[in-house]
Amino acid sequence: MIDLNYLDNKLIICPEDFKDKVFTNMNQSKKLYNIKMISIEQFYTDVTFNISKEMIYYVMKKYNVTVGVAKSYLKSLKDIYYVLDNDNKKYLFLKSILKELINNNLIKD
Repeated sequence: MIDLNYLDNKLIICPEDFKDKVFTNMNQSKKLYNIKMISIEQFYTDVTFNISKEMIYYVMKKYNVTVGVAKSYLKSLKDIYYVLDNDNKKYLFLKSILKELINNNLIKD
């Protein structure tokens, strides 16, 4: 049995099967709890950004790359979004793309 009192007033990052178990337990307890549950994918998007068509198009045109390469750059950029500083050339390249996207209002920082 899941301790719903412990989960009350919390944000839970969990897979779908855990959500189902929590809802089943809530139904059985016949009490209302304030529990927000999101997937790891949704959490990741919430703390970084959504990749938009406009972002893909901008990167394609700016760097003369294919859709797949542009998406790959943007996916990698999401992966390093909160990395502070690094001297790696790839990191610096991705951070320059981030600055361009922010400057062109394609990402709201």
